[in-house]
Amino acid sequence: MRAPRAGWLGILATLATCAPTPFELLSFDVADGASVPVNRPLVWEFNRPVAPGSVGSGAFRIVRLEDGSLAPGQFFVEDRRVRFEPQIPLRADLSDAGLIPSSRYRAEVMALPRVRSVRARDGSGLERPAVYEFQTPALSAGNPVFVDPSPQIGPRLTGLSGKKVDWQADAATLRFSESVDPRELAKAEFRLGGPWSRSLHPEEDPLLDFELVENQSRAVVRLTPRGGLPAELEPAGDYWIRLDPRFLRDLGGHALSLEDPEPFLRLRIR
Repeated sequence: MRAPRAGWLGILATLATCAPTPFELLSFDVADGASVPVNRPLVWEFNRPVAPGSVGSGAFRIVRLEDGSLAPGQFFVEDRRVRFEPQIPLRADLSDAGLIPSSRYRAEVMALPRVRSVRARDGSGLERPAVYEFQTPALSAGNPVFVDPSPQIGPRLTGLSGKKVDWQADAATLRFSESVDPRELAKAEFRLGGPWSRSLHPEEDPLLDFELVENQSRAVVRLTPRGGLPAELEPAGDYWIRLDPRFLRDLGGHALSLEDPEPFLRLRIR
């Protein structure tokens, strides 16, 4: 005996209702062709939680169209969202930035049947790939290339003990509360003061070389003597580093905030 036609239609409708919703990309937070600051995070949102293991397998690619290089940075999975944090540059020419100024980029999201495709936590793969293109601001005078993660607040020195910085193995390390602009840091001057210093001739104090060794979320600057020191530093001696806050600026252009009006840091000799 055949089932009534309406019965078969009802069964099919029930099966369709029970079928799993395809894993889909809902949005990308950059409009196609838009200009994106070189430190701005990129965010994709899906309709279901994303499997973290699929993100690091090449399922996402940020490609610089000028040379085909992949943008350095880190991917983070936040439930249904995937966030790309571009590498913050260390070099003054910004050539090591995750997103290089004056460049065009293509953001690619891989889908099935590629093995390296983004997947949901339940194992289902993305069925449709996605491609977006954007550009970064031109590196020219007065043109902002960064977005300021902390508007209206300048960087602060952190990790100081009693307003002193440790001098250990002929080096001092300055730690800041946020990233700094490498272009401004390149103009900075650090000098080491001590018993040899003459107040009317600060330019005679020995220069310190500096290296920006970290800058992703907080800047770290390592200072070392340029050439030799005038004398061996004694633990009981009085020594200081002279800073120039004008060139210690965050990505928004705000200068270093100092508690004291004089731009000095006392040393603790280790």
